[in-house]
Amino acid sequence: MQHLEISRCKAIERLPDLSNQISRLPKLDNFKKLKILSARNCEYLTKIPSSICHLTSLSHLIFDESKIRELPQSIGSLGMLRRLTLGSTPVKELPTSIGELKSLVELSLSKTKVAILPDSLANLSNLEVLRIDRSLVRCLPAALGQLTNLRHIDATKCLMLGEISSELGGLCSLKVLLLRHTNITRMPETITGLPCLERLDLAWCTKLQTLPQLPSNLSSMSVTCQSESSLAMSNLPSLINLRKLEIVGSTVTKEVSELPKLEKLYISRSNASILVEGSGAFTMLKELFIGNIDLECLPRLPSGLHTLSIFRCHSLTRLSGLSNLQNLSKLLLFSCPKLMEIEGLGDLPMLGTLHISSCEIITELRGLEMLEPLKVLHIESCGNLEVLPYLSRLSGLKWMKIYDVPTKTLSGLSCLNLLRELHLEGCSKLRGLEGLDELQSLGSLNISYCREIERLPNLSRLNSLQWLEIYECEKLKGLDGLEKLESFKFLRIQECKSIQKLPNLSKLKLLQYLSVDGCVKLEGLLGLEGLKRLDILVISRCKAIERLPDLSYLESLTELHAEDCEKLQSLEGLDRLCKLVELHIKGCKSLQKLPDLSNLTLLRYFDANGCEKLQQVQGVSATKMVQLPLQNGWDQWLEADDIEKLQELEDILAMTGVDISYNRKASREILEGSNLGILRQWYADGCDNIPQLERLEELEMYHLRVNPHSNVVEIYEPYTGLRRLSLSLMQ
Repeated sequence: MQHLEISRCKAIERLPDLSNQISRLPKLDNFKKLKILSARNCEYLTKIPSSICHLTSLSHLIFDESKIRELPQSIGSLGMLRRLTLGSTPVKELPTSIGELKSLVELSLSKTKVAILPDSLANLSNLEVLRIDRSLVRCLPAALGQLTNLRHIDATKCLMLGEISSELGGLCSLKVLLLRHTNITRMPETITGLPCLERLDLAWCTKLQTLPQLPSNLSSMSVTCQSESSLAMSNLPSLINLRKLEIVGSTVTKEVSELPKLEKLYISRSNASILVEGSGAFTMLKELFIGNIDLECLPRLPSGLHTLSIFRCHSLTRLSGLSNLQNLSKLLLFSCPKLMEIEGLGDLPMLGTLHISSCEIITELRGLEMLEPLKVLHIESCGNLEVLPYLSRLSGLKWMKIYDVPTKTLSGLSCLNLLRELHLEGCSKLRGLEGLDELQSLGSLNISYCREIERLPNLSRLNSLQWLEIYECEKLKGLDGLEKLESFKFLRIQECKSIQKLPNLSKLKLLQYLSVDGCVKLEGLLGLEGLKRLDILVISRCKAIERLPDLSYLESLTELHAEDCEKLQSLEGLDRLCKLVELHIKGCKSLQKLPDLSNLTLLRYFDANGCEKLQQVQGVSATKMVQLPLQNGWDQWLEADDIEKLQELEDILAMTGVDISYNRKASREILEGSNLGILRQWYADGCDNIPQLERLEELEMYHLRVNPHSNVVEIYEPYTGLRRLSLSLMQ
């Protein structure tokens, strides 16, 4: 074995003593060759055994998002280890032996509680990448200055970081230094001597007052300073290799416009004069970001721009001069509440992406109809944009989203032959979608909160459609032509309260996901039995449905949610769904009986809360039910709240967790006589009549909340495994 992967094994509490097993168990001899050990996201893993030192072939040790608290001193014996990652763990300190990891190339302490980096790090002669972002590290110590192979330091959002040793000037290989959102007050003068430094990020370092001379090889720099003289960088013109510059909250000098290789400029919370005074320069500028600047209109911009992004410029009233930007491919406008007009929009022959959001008083997009190369169109939260231009000439459009825009029509849809995704959300006045039926390249369609739409065009010609979501279209009465979409895979319909009937679904042979929720007038699902590839079926709050077709034909079904269907009386064929993993039938008040579940050997979760008439559940013992993540780590679980008429479970031998909260009438009948020998957790909130419980040797958690006058449970014998006992009274 060379690779052991146990990521996301959330129930694992400890790793075995691997070396001892190797010495005692010949079958595990191959662990000596183990190279990669990954325990990412193992939420209960708290300790690494010291014997891990015997796995001398390890090259990758990954414990991100586990609960490892410390590293053993013996970790220094892993001489072949190249990558050690402890991101998002509660580790507070590193052992001094970490300096013995001579082969280590990458060390990640992101989001840990480490505050001090040990001096022994100076011995990591091969270290290239150090990640301490979002940790509690207070300083970058002098020891790091000896790491001549270190190329990348990420200390982003180290809010405790206030000091950087001048010894970092010895990092002759350092290319990337990220210090964004730290509390450093000064940069050491020795930074000038970093011959390979290409990227320096000091954005939102609000305590930084001055900058030293910077190395001329910088290609990317971000900086935030609060004082007027904060950017007094005498060598700014000498940064001849600078390609990206981000300036936040600082005075920008005219020298910026003269940087010969500058391609990307981000200006936020700064002065706008540079855009006016330097408008004739910026000869290489390709990307311009302007945010939070008091600017009523834009000056003439560099003609070579490819991307123009304008964010939260609250004084901007008019966007003009766009006709000069013949190479512009992306235009993004966000939260410009006074913007009334975009001049020259139709004169952008290369524009491929247009995103306009929260420009609340703009009333028209003149020229939009001329943008033939446009591929992505996103218009959102423009409350006065009642009319969109005719779209027929946007022949290259592939993705379109119109959200919270009061337009009444979308004209010219039929000509969008390349459109693959269409999202129409919150268009409260939209009444129809003429031409939708012509979109033969359309693969995904989302229509949400369009409350005036009563009918859609016939969908039968949408041969490429695979994904359809419809939410809260309250007047929509049907989905004509749906039955002919043979490539269809995903259908979700929610809160469409006027739909009484759907087309026969039997020909949707590729359908994998079907969800119908809150369609209160829907009476049934004709053809459901033909969906042999269906993986997930959700029928929720459909109050008119009394019966479903025979479910036994749904041979691929792994999840069944038939919830809050108050008139549903039976689930015929449920017992033959051999691949079923989850069964949710809560709130089905008319359901009296379920088939024998003993054939459902893969069933892991069963929720029948609120099934008031359910009297019998057979076959539970044959299943191996385990909990879902919402059950706090308990590995076998049954929910049975409010099943007041349930008289018996065949037995609950396989259960290690039972919740019968508020099941006042049935608690004694369910539990008395059952084999509770392996029960680990029991909830009995609100039960008026508590039975006497015995044989709970493995119980780890018992929670009881009762009325003051109820019979309190009596514990007859000590529960040797009990870790938590919670008893409370309902006031």
